[in-house]
Amino acid sequence: MEAALRVEADESLFEPMTSAAGHTLQVLKTRWYGLRTFGAHCGGCDGFVTPEGGFTSPADAHQWAQAYAASDCAPDQTALAGIGADEPYAPMSTAEADQMAKEHAAGVHKPRVLPTRYRGLHTWSVFCPGCHAQISPPGGYGQAGTALQHANSGCPNAQ
Repeated sequence: MEAALRVEADESLFEPMTSAAGHTLQVLKTRWYGLRTFGAHCGGCDGFVTPEGGFTSPADAHQWAQAYAASDCAPDQTALAGIGADEPYAPMSTAEADQMAKEHAAGVHKPRVLPTRYRGLHTWSVFCPGCHAQISPPGGYGQAGTALQHANSGCPNAQ
């Protein structure tokens, strides 16, 4: 926690930078489903250029802004790969994993809400054992209630 606070206290991460096209990019504090995050805003593009939700670290948002500035707001996706935390997980008990394996074998389409991580954010995704696939957006949802509503609506692949 102290390391995260030291990074956030680094004022140089929030200083504006200018791209060769004359666009001003700056890291700003944002909120995503009640979580404090950081996003890179481009004055020339008139919007945030970071992925939805931003980043939990201003250093990651700053690195993203630098990639945009260096490429005149049109970076190659390989330049952006690896920026930000990418730590997907879906912790569950052995009994839950066994039950999901049984449901997959039986082809049962019963979506479940699983805790996940997206760019350092704690999110919630919806997984269908019958499809053996995540049926929520790539980053999941910022609130468990939204994920639960999606899960309760059923699997779109169920027949």
